[in-house]
Amino acid sequence: MLDLNTILIIIIPIGIAQLTLIVFGVRDWLKQDPNMPNRTMWLIIILLVNFIGPILYFISAPRYEQVIVEDDVWTE
Repeated sequence: MLDLNTILIIIIPIGIAQLTLIVFGVRDWLKQDPNMPNRTMWLIIILLVNFIGPILYFISAPRYEQVIVEDDVWTE
């Protein structure tokens, strides 16, 4: 039978990995273009589908990065 220390040694790294995936998934989701199709659906998948949701997002979500265009004025 597993004691509490053994269970914590197994569960803590899995929990840290889960939280890391969620944080990076939401961070990347926030960078995406607001007009990205199914944007809200992807946020729900990232947050509610444990462990697999963020991985699915990184693998299969379309990439629509916002492009910020600045007028570069070259002066000499």
